[in-house]
Amino acid sequence: MLLGALSCTNDYVQTFEYQYNPDLNTTRQFKASSDASAFLNAYDAYCGCYARQKAAQGPVPTSFSLVLAKNNEVISEGVVDSTSLETIFIRHFSISRAEYRAKEEERIRQQRILRAQADSIARIAWGDVLFGMSKKEVNASSQFRGMKKVQSFNDNWRYVAPASTNASIVKAFNLYAAPKLYAEFNGTDYDELIEIELESQYKTASRFYALIHDCREIASFLRKTYGEPKLLNLGLESYDVKSGDLVDVARWDNWPKSIWIYIYETHDFDYKYVINIKNSHYPTTRNTDQEAEKEKKAKDAELLQQQMF
Repeated sequence: MLLGALSCTNDYVQTFEYQYNPDLNTTRQFKASSDASAFLNAYDAYCGCYARQKAAQGPVPTSFSLVLAKNNEVISEGVVDSTSLETIFIRHFSISRAEYRAKEEERIRQQRILRAQADSIARIAWGDVLFGMSKKEVNASSQFRGMKKVQSFNDNWRYVAPASTNASIVKAFNLYAAPKLYAEFNGTDYDELIEIELESQYKTASRFYALIHDCREIASFLRKTYGEPKLLNLGLESYDVKSGDLVDVARWDNWPKSIWIYIYETHDFDYKYVINIKNSHYPTTRNTDQEAEKEKKAKDAELLQQQMF
Protein backbone atom coordinates (compact mmCIF):
# COMPACT_ATOMS: atom_id res chain seq x y z
CA MET A 1 0.00 0.00 0.00
CA LEU A 2 1.22 3.48 -0.86
CA LEU A 3 0.53 6.06 1.86
CA GLY A 4 0.68 9.89 1.70
CA ALA A 5 -0.60 12.71 3.89
CA LEU A 6 -1.83 16.29 3.69
CA SER A 7 -1.19 18.48 6.73
CA CYS A 8 -3.66 18.22 9.61
CA THR A 9 -4.75 21.56 11.04
CA ASN A 10 -7.35 20.47 13.63
CA ASP A 11 -9.10 17.46 15.11
CA TYR A 12 -11.45 17.00 12.16
CA VAL A 13 -10.11 14.27 9.92
CA GLN A 14 -10.97 13.19 6.40
CA THR A 15 -9.83 9.92 4.92
CA PHE A 16 -9.66 9.55 1.17
CA GLU A 17 -8.75 6.34 -0.60
CA TYR A 18 -8.59 5.75 -4.28
CA GLN A 19 -8.33 2.25 -5.53
CA TYR A 20 -6.08 1.20 -8.41
CA ASN A 21 -7.40 -2.28 -8.89
CA PRO A 22 -10.22 -3.82 -6.84
CA ASP A 23 -8.85 -7.30 -7.34
CA LEU A 24 -5.37 -6.41 -6.05
CA ASN A 25 -6.78 -4.04 -3.37
CA THR A 26 -4.05 -1.46 -4.06
CA THR A 27 -4.94 1.90 -2.52
CA ARG A 28 -3.47 5.28 -1.70
CA GLN A 29 -4.75 7.18 1.31
CA PHE A 30 -4.75 10.87 2.24
CA LYS A 31 -5.72 12.52 5.51
CA ALA A 32 -6.48 16.19 6.09
CA SER A 33 -8.57 18.64 8.10
CA SER A 34 -12.29 18.40 7.51
CA ASP A 35 -13.03 21.48 5.43
CA ALA A 36 -13.63 22.39 1.81
CA SER A 37 -9.95 23.08 1.13
CA ALA A 38 -9.00 19.63 2.38
CA PHE A 39 -11.61 18.02 0.16
CA LEU A 40 -10.27 19.88 -2.86
CA ASN A 41 -6.68 19.06 -1.97
CA ALA A 42 -7.47 15.35 -1.84
CA TYR A 43 -9.52 15.51 -5.03
CA ASP A 44 -6.70 17.37 -6.81
CA ALA A 45 -4.25 14.73 -5.58
CA TYR A 46 -6.58 12.03 -6.94
CA CYS A 47 -6.80 13.72 -10.34
CA GLY A 48 -3.05 14.31 -10.41
CA CYS A 49 -2.38 10.66 -9.63
CA TYR A 50 -4.84 9.59 -12.34
CA ALA A 51 -3.14 11.82 -14.93
CA ARG A 52 0.38 10.67 -13.99
CA GLN A 53 -0.51 7.02 -13.99
CA LYS A 54 -2.29 7.35 -17.33
CA ALA A 55 0.66 9.20 -18.89
CA ALA A 56 3.00 6.47 -17.65
CA GLN A 57 0.61 3.82 -18.99
CA GLY A 58 0.38 2.40 -15.50
CA PRO A 59 -2.66 1.31 -13.45
CA VAL A 60 -5.06 4.22 -12.96
CA PRO A 61 -7.43 4.74 -10.00
CA THR A 62 -10.75 3.06 -10.70
CA SER A 63 -12.66 4.61 -7.82
CA PHE A 64 -12.47 7.33 -5.16
CA SER A 65 -13.49 6.23 -1.67
CA LEU A 66 -13.97 8.89 0.98
CA VAL A 67 -14.89 9.16 4.63
CA LEU A 68 -15.70 12.56 6.12
CA ALA A 69 -15.30 12.35 9.87
CA LYS A 70 -16.23 15.12 12.30
CA ASN A 71 -15.87 14.67 16.06
CA ASN A 72 -15.23 10.99 15.38
CA GLU A 73 -18.61 10.68 13.67
CA VAL A 74 -18.67 9.41 10.11
CA ILE A 75 -20.91 11.70 8.08
CA SER A 76 -20.30 10.28 4.61
CA GLU A 77 -18.61 7.26 3.17
CA GLY A 78 -18.68 5.13 0.11
CA VAL A 79 -17.02 4.51 -3.21
CA VAL A 80 -17.54 7.30 -5.72
CA ASP A 81 -16.29 8.22 -9.14
CA SER A 82 -15.32 11.71 -10.24
CA THR A 83 -18.83 12.55 -11.43
CA SER A 84 -20.17 11.98 -7.89
CA LEU A 85 -17.66 14.27 -6.20
CA GLU A 86 -19.45 17.48 -7.14
CA THR A 87 -22.70 16.24 -5.58
CA ILE A 88 -20.93 15.23 -2.36
CA PHE A 89 -19.05 18.53 -2.20
CA ILE A 90 -22.23 20.60 -2.59
CA ARG A 91 -24.09 18.49 -0.03
CA HIS A 92 -21.45 18.99 2.66
CA PHE A 93 -20.25 22.51 1.89
CA SER A 94 -23.36 24.09 0.28
CA ILE A 95 -21.37 25.43 -2.65
CA SER A 96 -20.03 24.10 -5.95
CA ARG A 97 -16.32 23.49 -6.39
CA ALA A 98 -16.12 26.22 -9.04
CA GLU A 99 -17.84 28.74 -6.75
CA TYR A 100 -15.63 27.75 -3.86
CA ARG A 101 -12.45 28.14 -5.89
CA ALA A 102 -13.63 31.55 -7.11
CA LYS A 103 -14.31 32.67 -3.54
CA GLU A 104 -10.94 31.34 -2.38
CA GLU A 105 -9.15 33.20 -5.17
CA GLU A 106 -10.97 36.42 -4.25
CA ARG A 107 -10.18 35.91 -0.56
CA ILE A 108 -6.49 35.42 -1.35
CA ARG A 109 -6.53 38.49 -3.61
CA GLN A 110 -8.07 40.61 -0.86
CA GLN A 111 -5.52 39.28 1.64
CA ARG A 112 -2.69 40.32 -0.68
CA ILE A 113 -4.18 43.81 -1.05
CA LEU A 114 -4.55 44.19 2.73
CA ARG A 115 -1.01 42.87 3.27
CA ALA A 116 0.37 45.36 0.76
CA GLN A 117 -1.55 48.18 2.45
CA ALA A 118 -0.31 47.09 5.88
CA ASP A 119 3.29 46.91 4.62
CA SER A 120 2.94 50.40 3.15
CA ILE A 121 1.59 51.82 6.42
CA ALA A 122 4.27 49.99 8.41
CA ARG A 123 6.98 51.70 6.36
CA ILE A 124 5.69 55.19 7.26
CA ALA A 125 7.74 56.64 10.09
CA TRP A 126 6.17 60.10 10.32
CA GLY A 127 4.39 62.10 7.63
CA ASP A 128 6.36 61.74 4.39
CA VAL A 129 9.32 60.14 6.17
CA LEU A 130 9.83 56.41 5.61
CA PHE A 131 11.86 53.87 7.56
CA GLY A 132 15.04 52.97 5.72
CA MET A 133 15.55 56.45 4.25
CA SER A 134 19.06 57.90 4.22
CA LYS A 135 19.93 61.06 6.15
CA LYS A 136 19.90 62.98 2.89
CA GLU A 137 16.41 61.73 2.02
CA VAL A 138 15.06 62.47 5.49
CA ASN A 139 16.59 65.95 5.42
CA ALA A 140 14.78 66.57 2.13
CA SER A 141 11.39 65.66 3.64
CA SER A 142 8.82 68.24 4.70
CA GLN A 143 9.08 67.11 8.34
CA PHE A 144 12.86 67.17 8.80
CA ARG A 145 14.13 69.71 6.28
CA GLY A 146 16.93 71.53 8.09
CA MET A 147 17.29 68.87 10.81
CA LYS A 148 20.23 69.13 13.22
CA LYS A 149 22.32 66.41 14.79
CA VAL A 150 22.09 66.12 18.55
CA GLN A 151 23.70 63.85 21.12
CA SER A 152 23.80 60.20 20.07
CA PHE A 153 21.28 57.94 21.77
CA ASN A 154 21.36 54.14 22.28
CA ASP A 155 24.22 53.76 19.76
CA ASN A 156 22.14 55.58 17.15
CA TRP A 157 22.80 58.94 15.50
CA ARG A 158 20.02 61.32 16.47
CA TYR A 159 18.66 64.37 14.66
CA VAL A 160 16.01 66.83 15.79
CA ALA A 161 13.39 68.27 13.45
CA PRO A 162 13.35 72.06 12.91
CA ALA A 163 11.38 74.32 15.25
CA SER A 164 8.73 74.90 12.57
CA THR A 165 7.88 71.19 12.46
CA ASN A 166 7.67 70.93 16.22
CA ALA A 167 5.44 74.01 16.36
CA SER A 168 3.10 72.55 13.73
CA ILE A 169 2.82 69.29 15.69
CA VAL A 170 1.87 71.20 18.84
CA LYS A 171 -0.76 73.14 16.92
CA ALA A 172 -2.17 70.14 15.01
CA PHE A 173 -2.70 68.02 18.14
CA ASN A 174 -3.35 70.86 20.62
CA LEU A 175 -0.47 69.70 22.81
CA TYR A 176 0.57 71.23 26.14
CA ALA A 177 4.05 69.79 26.66
CA ALA A 178 5.70 71.14 23.46
CA PRO A 179 7.32 67.89 22.27
CA LYS A 180 10.20 67.67 19.80
CA LEU A 181 10.45 65.23 16.93
CA TYR A 182 13.63 63.14 16.58
CA ALA A 183 14.94 60.81 13.86
CA GLU A 184 17.43 58.09 14.72
CA PHE A 185 19.80 56.40 12.27
CA ASN A 186 21.89 53.26 12.28
CA GLY A 187 23.07 50.71 9.73
CA THR A 188 26.03 51.25 7.42
CA ASP A 189 27.58 54.68 8.08
CA TYR A 190 24.61 55.47 10.33
CA ASP A 191 22.65 56.25 7.17
CA GLU A 192 19.41 54.31 7.59
CA LEU A 193 16.38 55.67 9.44
CA ILE A 194 15.36 53.11 12.05
CA GLU A 195 13.35 55.00 14.65
CA ILE A 196 11.22 58.09 15.29
CA GLU A 197 10.62 59.62 18.70
CA LEU A 198 8.38 62.44 19.86
CA GLU A 199 9.69 63.61 23.22
CA SER A 200 7.99 66.14 25.46
CA GLN A 201 9.42 68.84 27.69
CA TYR A 202 9.77 68.23 31.41
CA LYS A 203 6.69 68.78 33.52
CA THR A 204 6.51 68.88 37.31
CA ALA A 205 4.09 66.74 39.27
CA SER A 206 1.65 69.66 39.48
CA ARG A 207 1.56 69.75 35.65
CA PHE A 208 1.45 65.99 35.14
CA TYR A 209 -2.04 66.36 33.67
CA ALA A 210 -0.47 68.10 30.64
CA LEU A 211 1.44 64.92 29.79
CA ILE A 212 -1.69 62.78 30.06
CA HIS A 213 -3.61 65.28 27.90
CA ASP A 214 -1.00 65.04 25.14
CA CYS A 215 -0.86 61.26 25.31
CA ARG A 216 -4.66 61.09 25.03
CA GLU A 217 -4.74 63.39 21.99
CA ILE A 218 -2.00 61.50 20.14
CA ALA A 219 -3.40 58.07 21.08
CA SER A 220 -6.80 59.14 19.74
CA PHE A 221 -5.18 60.03 16.41
CA LEU A 222 -3.20 56.79 16.23
CA ARG A 223 -6.28 54.67 16.88
CA LYS A 224 -7.81 55.93 13.63
CA THR A 225 -4.97 54.34 11.66
CA TYR A 226 -3.79 51.42 13.79
CA GLY A 227 -6.95 50.43 15.64
CA GLU A 228 -7.26 49.79 19.34
CA PRO A 229 -3.92 49.60 21.16
CA LYS A 230 -2.73 46.46 22.85
CA LEU A 231 -2.48 48.51 26.04
CA LEU A 232 -4.01 51.85 27.01
CA ASN A 233 -3.52 53.47 30.42
CA LEU A 234 -4.61 57.11 30.53
CA GLY A 235 -5.49 57.10 34.22
CA LEU A 236 -1.91 57.54 35.43
CA GLU A 237 -0.98 59.94 38.21
CA SER A 238 2.50 61.24 38.96
CA TYR A 239 2.82 58.94 41.97
CA ASP A 240 2.39 55.93 39.64
CA VAL A 241 5.70 56.78 37.95
CA LYS A 242 8.68 55.67 40.01
CA SER A 243 12.24 56.78 39.41
CA GLY A 244 13.99 54.57 36.84
CA ASP A 245 10.75 53.10 35.47
CA LEU A 246 9.33 53.52 31.97
CA VAL A 247 5.58 53.40 32.57
CA ASP A 248 3.37 52.29 29.68
CA VAL A 249 0.63 54.63 28.52
CA ALA A 250 -0.22 52.96 25.21
CA ARG A 251 1.26 50.32 22.94
CA TRP A 252 0.53 49.11 19.42
CA ASP A 253 2.21 45.94 18.16
CA ASN A 254 1.27 45.84 14.48
CA TRP A 255 4.25 43.76 13.31
CA PRO A 256 6.65 44.76 11.92
CA LYS A 257 5.72 48.24 13.20
CA SER A 258 5.43 49.07 16.87
CA ILE A 259 4.38 52.27 18.64
CA TRP A 260 5.08 52.77 22.32
CA ILE A 261 3.97 55.72 24.45
CA TYR A 262 5.51 55.88 27.91
CA ILE A 263 6.18 58.33 30.75
CA TYR A 264 9.21 58.42 33.01
CA GLU A 265 10.66 60.54 35.79
CA THR A 266 13.68 62.51 34.59
CA HIS A 267 14.65 64.27 37.81
CA ASP A 268 13.04 64.56 41.22
CA PHE A 269 9.35 65.01 40.42
CA ASP A 270 10.01 66.04 36.82
CA TYR A 271 8.36 63.92 34.14
CA LYS A 272 8.16 63.60 30.36
CA TYR A 273 6.51 61.35 27.81
CA VAL A 274 8.08 59.68 24.78
CA ILE A 275 6.34 58.28 21.71
CA ASN A 276 8.62 55.69 20.13
CA ILE A 277 7.89 54.44 16.59
CA LYS A 278 9.98 51.72 14.97
CA ASN A 279 9.87 49.01 12.35
CA SER A 280 11.64 45.73 13.14
CA HIS A 281 12.72 45.31 9.50
CA TYR A 282 15.21 48.16 9.93
CA PRO A 283 18.11 48.56 9.82
CA THR A 284 18.61 46.30 6.82
CA THR A 285 22.37 46.93 6.71
CA ARG A 286 25.13 46.28 9.23
CA ASN A 287 26.97 49.01 11.08
CA THR A 288 30.51 47.66 10.73
CA ASP A 289 32.07 50.49 12.78
CA GLN A 290 29.70 49.79 15.65
CA GLU A 291 30.37 46.04 15.49
CA ALA A 292 34.12 46.63 15.45
CA GLU A 293 33.84 48.89 18.51
CA LYS A 294 31.79 46.29 20.40
CA GLU A 295 34.28 43.57 19.47
CA LYS A 296 37.16 45.75 20.69
CA LYS A 297 35.39 46.41 24.01
CA ALA A 298 34.73 42.69 24.47
CA LYS A 299 38.41 41.84 23.83
CA ASP A 300 39.57 44.61 26.19
CA ALA A 301 37.25 43.29 28.92
CA GLU A 302 38.51 39.73 28.39
CA LEU A 303 42.13 40.90 28.55
CA LEU A 304 41.46 42.86 31.74
CA GLN A 305 39.83 39.83 33.32
CA GLN A 306 42.85 37.66 32.44
CA GLN A 307 45.21 40.21 33.98
CA MET A 308 43.17 40.30 37.18
CA PHE A 309 43.47 36.55 37.63
